[in-house]
Amino acid sequence: MLRDLARESGFTVSIERGTARHPNGVELDVLPVGALAGSDLVVERPGSVMSTRGYAEAWERAEGMEVAPGLFLRIPTASAYVVLKLFAWSDRRLLKHLQDVDHVLIHFDTSQGERLFDADADTDWGCVTVQVAGAWLLGREVARGFSPSTVAHLLTVVASIDDVTVAGIARRRASPPSDEDEAAVRARFDALAAAIRR
Repeated sequence: MLRDLARESGFTVSIERGTARHPNGVELDVLPVGALAGSDLVVERPGSVMSTRGYAEAWERAEGMEVAPGLFLRIPTASAYVVLKLFAWSDRRLLKHLQDVDHVLIHFDTSQGERLFDADADTDWGCVTVQVAGAWLLGREVARGFSPSTVAHLLTVVASIDDVTVAGIARRRASPPSDEDEAAVRARFDALAAAIRR
């Protein structure tokens, strides 16, 4: 069914890679949901193994969007996308997943306006950047929107992001990265984790 819908809309689907590519170059990840979205289930694809932890919760919060004429897909919220990307990194250890998370953390603040300055964003960190405050707000959305078991597992994933990994994320942002770049990446991920724990 997905292949038929995608073909009618111009997408090329790769079940093996779990993607759908539009002729304009846009590539979408295609996630297994429904019967496949059990919290302990592992999906195996050639060269890849992934857990479906968090999928059902992300699906519940997904927003409908018409991505091509007649093709409506459910798109994860920013918080769900971050959760799924963190679990993807945990499964496959591809730095790209954390770079995607960092991209969301950097840009999440632009959609939040006054929320950045309300009491929920208040921290004991003193002066923080708008990006760190945005990461904090995103973390609060994760904590409020996902089950305690998903949040607990997510915290172990975030805790496993070491300094070498942070340097790799910073290296993709600036070449060569400075200590300040690494500190900014670390601050965003620390704010995300602190807000999820709160």
